[in-house]
Amino acid sequence: MPAILQHKTLQATLHGHESGRIWQFRGLQYGIIPARFSSPEPPAPIAGDVDCTAFGPRCPQNYIDFRHLLRIPPSLEIPEQREDEFACLNLDITLPASPDVTAPGPLPVLMWIHGGSQAVSFGTTSTKLCDPTKLVEESISIEKPIVVVTINYRLNIFAFGDIESEPNLALRDQKRAFEYIASHIGGFGGDPANITVAGESAGAVYCHAHMAMGLPARQYILQSGSLHLSPPQPRSAAVTLVQKLEKTVSDLGGWNLRTAPVDRLLEALKQCNLVSFYLQQETQLEGWGESVGSAERLLIGDNEYESNLWRNGIEELPADTIWSIFELAGDKREQLRDLYGITADRPTQNRIGALDFLNDARFALPVETMVEEWQRAKRPVFRFLVDQPNPWQTSSRAHHGVDLLYLFGGFDLSFDPAAQNISYSMQQKWIQFINGDDPWSPEQYWAFGPIGLSKAIDRQEFKARRRDRHLALLREIGHDGFNPVFGNLAAGRISLLN
Repeated sequence: MPAILQHKTLQATLHGHESGRIWQFRGLQYGIIPARFSSPEPPAPIAGDVDCTAFGPRCPQNYIDFRHLLRIPPSLEIPEQREDEFACLNLDITLPASPDVTAPGPLPVLMWIHGGSQAVSFGTTSTKLCDPTKLVEESISIEKPIVVVTINYRLNIFAFGDIESEPNLALRDQKRAFEYIASHIGGFGGDPANITVAGESAGAVYCHAHMAMGLPARQYILQSGSLHLSPPQPRSAAVTLVQKLEKTVSDLGGWNLRTAPVDRLLEALKQCNLVSFYLQQETQLEGWGESVGSAERLLIGDNEYESNLWRNGIEELPADTIWSIFELAGDKREQLRDLYGITADRPTQNRIGALDFLNDARFALPVETMVEEWQRAKRPVFRFLVDQPNPWQTSSRAHHGVDLLYLFGGFDLSFDPAAQNISYSMQQKWIQFINGDDPWSPEQYWAFGPIGLSKAIDRQEFKARRRDRHLALLREIGHDGFNPVFGNLAAGRISLLN
């Protein structure tokens, strides 16, 4: 059946892409950008017949091949993606095909925010990595249908802004997308009062920010990220970054950030080695570390080897430099060194220990901290662990981003039955959560992998899967105590090409 939808609130006839039991309406504009670094505004009205078969453009960015980090073979080609600074505020809606999508009732909605170090699009619908077609198909199969909305938004300097602009333009874009979804998702069969906002890595950082700022989503899902991974930075730091970039674009041709052509801005980012960005402090983000927001439930977890993001950078550090950096932990430095195996005359052990520390400080510990905060607030929180290794290269372990392969199933994993089993299980658990069901008991953890096993685990097994003693010491030291170590190890060493 052709994907044709008479949409009441949009007052238009939408012609989408049909794939078996799935309809997908692509490239819907949820906002406009009047000028560079302007806050988003509502889109212009549409009318008549509207072609929604082509994906919209993404924000301009320096190219990163996500297949590298995810070990996806180069033979699996990725479609070329258009880029447009002013037309990148668009979204795709994936839903069960039906002549009447409002029957038997409004469906729960998932709004997905992709990651990419706040600099690039790491997985969009158009690249297949975060195409929710398989997820929606599975929701139909288990009779818990959902609607999924995936969004594009501004990135890198286009989201960061300059000294005169409002900060955190990506957050403002995403809020605009949420408002658009709440206004119009009913016409796609979705329930505007039942929206789950989810994201991975930088997408999870944004989700945590929206949670703290009171975005009225019913539920949140944070995968491999939170504001603890990338805390909001003071305006003074942003000014320094902007001034550095201003000088570079000026040297490239006498421009400033507002007048430079897009390609010159991207060249300046490259010359300044700006491969990741951060949120800036603003009033609505004050107290984010103590706030659980107003959402009803949270699903949160991490992968076993998140710190592969820093692997290449850490492996270039001399062993004695790593040993010296741990001096910054003060009177706990020897305990920290002992636990993480930081020994000056053992280079390989040192580097592995440094990566373990980075993993625990920015991923494992924050997840545990947030789980405890939600438990104290007496709200349901569901903790998961992804321990299934990469299906193409198992020696790469359950690294950062591998969960995207399992959740969306955008690439055929039938060559690895264990990985495929994890994919089915993860999809079903997420669908249950999005539908308001308990995917497992909040008193337990859920482990995805290894060896294709998906099961509930207790605290004792959790301790066997994560460095529990190390986490206890980090709690004792506190963020202020270990952050100098983290900063000196991690600064300038993150890469999506590990």
